Amino acid sequence: MRDAIEMWKEPRMVVLVGVCAAVYASAMFPFKALVVFPGLAEVRPAAALPLVFSFLFGPAGAFGAAFGNLVGDMLGGMLGPGSVFGFLAKPYKPSDLSPAIEVARARFEQNRLLLAQVASLSERLAARKAVERAKGLLMERDGITESEAYRRIQVASMSRRTSMLEVAQAVIDGEPLER
Repeated sequence: MRDAIEMWKEPRMVVLVGVCAAVYASAMFPFKALVVFPGLAEVRPAAALPLVFSFLFGPAGAFGAAFGNLVGDMLGGMLGPGSVFGFLAKPYKPSDLSPAIEVARARFEQNRLLLAQVASLSERLAARKAVERAKGLLMERDGITESEAYRRIQVASMSRRTSMLEVAQAVIDGEPLER
């Protein structure tokens, strides 16, 4: 934040803001005719420039792109509340890129592991529900206790060399269990 404020004391940076604004606005004008939703959205290939300017010129590039966007919206008749959002973004510096990539990579890996864990837990919950349902059916059909029904499913699973889920699904489908 301090960089963004101190930059205005340096004449070269102020000129760089102006140049970036002019480049951004001039890259926007040729595409003003390509309106996607009248009054709301248009095709803006220049939208890639703020990131490039930020990495190349730091806060001056970011502010230049924001001013260019504002000027382009004013002259193109698209001025609205969204026009000022360019000023709210944090300016990028080249030194910020490597840590940002590392954080993104770590979060991606964490998210991947969490998704795998959720999938595993969902499978286990489905298996448990099926076993509970099969136990209930065995208890009702054969007039046995819950622990005896569980034991029968367990023994059948071991003798068939299949999972308890498969045995439970067979019981639910009406197949008899050998005793």
